[in-house]
Formats: sequence, structure tokens, C-alpha cells
Amino acid sequence: MISPKTVSENIRYWREQRNYTQAYVADQAGISRRWYISLENGMVIPQISHILAIAEVLNIEPDLLFKKEQKSDKLLKEGDIEEQVKQVIRKALEKLL
Repeated sequence: MISPKTVSENIRYWREQRNYTQAYVADQAGISRRWYISLENGMVIPQISHILAIAEVLNIEPDLLFKKEQKSDKLLKEGDIEEQVKQVIRKALEKLL
């Protein structure tokens, strides 16, 4: 089981990798600054909606926030997302045909 501390540490890690302030991430994710600071300090447990919003702001895959070690920077790029969506649609269409 993953600990809330791991999630908090990973959020801080990725925020610092992007050179974002806590205020910037909180504002962009639609989360109060006070709550976000509590999150990074491991004092609150985020809901999945918070995880998704924060991952989007940090431009990372949400699963990276749950990993015990951060070994690589898996950035999501618009082209990558678009290609992934196309692949999913192709596979779904192949199953239907």
C-alpha cells in the first residue's frame, strides 16, 4: 500500500522539477493554497480529483505521484496524448469490425 507521505513527497518533487510555486500549482488545480500546502506537508489525504488536477498542472501521468522512487520524467505532451487517444479508438474500432 502506498502511503500518503509518498504522494505528498512526489507532488513536491514534481512541483520543484517544474520550478513551480505552491501557489501556482494550487491556483491552476483549483485548490486552496492553504490546503495544497497541507497536502505537501502530508497533513491531508487528496481525493482522486485532486490527484488528477495536480498531475495535469504538473504535466505528468497521475501514476507518477504514487511511485516510491522517481527515476524518470514522464512528461505528457499534447502529441503523445493525441496519439494515445487515436490508438485506443483504433483498437476499439478493430474489435467492432
